[in-house]
Amino acid sequence: YFWKQHGIRNPSQELLFPSSSQVDPHLSLEAMRLQIPRVALARHISEKKLEFIIDQYTEKPFMGVFGQTCVNVLKVNLELDHDSSSHT
Repeated sequence: YFWKQHGIRNPSQELLFPSSSQVDPHLSLEAMRLQIPRVALARHISEKKLEFIIDQYTEKPFMGVFGQTCVNVLKVNLELDHDSSSHT
């Protein structure tokens, strides 16, 4: 219900369930992109600025082949917190 209320019709598994370790700070780039409108609205920033911040903390596969492209959500949130505190 939450996801549909926020315009996300088909949330990925990683958005619905926590990681097995409960401490993984990464989400796929696709999962992050699904949330851009909701997070930008909640954080009072433009979607373009949020996309730029996400791009800064997007990590490519190790050696270009191992793993998947993912975003360090912790670093994105810290950047958003820093950005909002510098504007108050």
